[in-house]
Amino acid sequence: MFNQQQFEDKVYELVTREINAFFNSREFVQADVINAQKQILHSLHFVIEETISQIVYGMLMMANAKGEKQK
Repeated sequence: MFNQQQFEDKVYELVTREINAFFNSREFVQADVINAQKQILHSLHFVIEETISQIVYGMLMMANAKGEKQK
């Protein structure tokens, strides 16, 4: 069964670790912070879109399998 809290914790841990690593790396200058935020949000948006696509695809596959069983 899907564990929502565990999923949220893992995603939060990954995002926090990656963002902290970037800001601790000294690879950025203050002027780049806004650009970095835009890139991070763009990446998160892409991941969310891909996750939604995978969920919808899985649901369609389940619906198709149920439909074939009923024939």
